[in-house]
Amino acid sequence: MSKTVCLIAAVIAAGLMTGCQEETKDERGIRVRPDRMYESPAYRSQQVVERRIGSPDGNGGTAVSLKVAPSVLEPVPGTVARGVETYALDAKDVALAAKLQNPLLPTTQVLKAGARHYRILCSTCHGADGDPTTAPINDFLPAPPLNDVNVTALSDGQIQHIIARGRARMPGFSAQIPLTDRWAVVLYLRALSRAAIASKDVAKVLAAAENELRLYPDKPDVQTKVKEAKSLLEQREADLKAIKAVSAEAAAVFLPAPEPKPEWEQAGWPQPSTKP
Repeated sequence: MSKTVCLIAAVIAAGLMTGCQEETKDERGIRVRPDRMYESPAYRSQQVVERRIGSPDGNGGTAVSLKVAPSVLEPVPGTVARGVETYALDAKDVALAAKLQNPLLPTTQVLKAGARHYRILCSTCHGADGDPTTAPINDFLPAPPLNDVNVTALSDGQIQHIIARGRARMPGFSAQIPLTDRWAVVLYLRALSRAAIASKDVAKVLAAAENELRLYPDKPDVQTKVKEAKSLLEQREADLKAIKAVSAEAAAVFLPAPEPKPEWEQAGWPQPSTKP
């Protein structure tokens, strides 16, 4: 009987000694202070995150909660992505942003770069042609159009600032579009807006000015109006031509690859020349 009691006591003592041993991190139960270096609260890939977006433009807009994808999230505060230019202005610095000058010229290469970023990140809400009614995301409160006076009423710096920091329901894209490419998007929007307006009413404005010139051929202000209308029409027709060239080149990216040519060609008699 005493041997049995001793055996039970030995087993209990061994169990107590084992229980007093230090547990590894894999064996912990309730964590009073979780070890974040060991188990971090990471997001899953492409996980939608809810963000509170206000109205940084100061127009009295109502802040709303939006569910956004990781592709439109800004970097962690205090960090800078490698190879990305920093943008010091805050969302509320609209007056300072209006004074910024666009360092780029509307060349074909610049318009192509602007069109590429516009099609990737902007056309889903604003439409490929600037008309939000043709956009894939067209809910009960669509985005404002970008092919009318909404663009002409803003300076280049203001448009670039809106792209970088967002406005109303629109999030900022400073982390997705570098500063130089944002200026390219601004020039593309300028050309897109002028081209769209040109197809609508510039010809009517010129016709009305010419009719007025027939009635008052000696008035300098009427002559100036006709001259400005002609210059504006020529500029917007050039923009429309550039936009069509950029759109055609961008659309070619989505065309299927041509069929590969065979390495050999069937032999045949040479055809006689039809030239005299």
